[in-house]
Amino acid sequence: MLYPRGFAKLILTLLVLSGINVNVVSIYSAAISCQQFARPCARVPRFIWTLLCFVAVLALALGGREQLNSYLQNFLSLLGYWSTSYFVILIIEHYVFRKGNFDNYDLDAWNDPARLPIGLGALAAFLVGVVGWILGMVETWYVGPVGKLIGSGGGDVANELTFAFTLLTYIPARYLELKAFGR
Repeated sequence: MLYPRGFAKLILTLLVLSGINVNVVSIYSAAISCQQFARPCARVPRFIWTLLCFVAVLALALGGREQLNSYLQNFLSLLGYWSTSYFVILIIEHYVFRKGNFDNYDLDAWNDPARLPIGLGALAAFLVGVVGWILGMVETWYVGPVGKLIGSGGGDVANELTFAFTLLTYIPARYLELKAFGR
């Protein structure tokens, strides 16, 4: 790839062009997600959201081009912590509160806020999970108090703490939410 010759130039060109296609789909998908943040966001045309997402990606790429690997490692760790909280909330909701049965979901309520769960239990569990991130993470820019206790360089136990904190918070918080609001 460093010094392509002949057919390798064509393959390298196709590789670069395929990377553009993958990013275009992701940016368009991000624009659709932006429209789903809230009802007023849905009124903004999708091409504007696509343009804003492109500008954000371009700014991040230009700002992080010198230390991409470091930024990517830090971002992916944070994404892992977020995914752990999200996973725990989804699994507990499905198997504990919906009894593992897909018939217990109101599929017609997807766009009716009055029929959807309020999400206070999930928000509380997520925020307590964030405390687990902060306590257990070991990143280049921050080392949590629990992570600092493990080994000489620290040990990242943020995923484990996030899992436990979210699990222990979501079940009682969701029960309280169901009791108070009935949905």
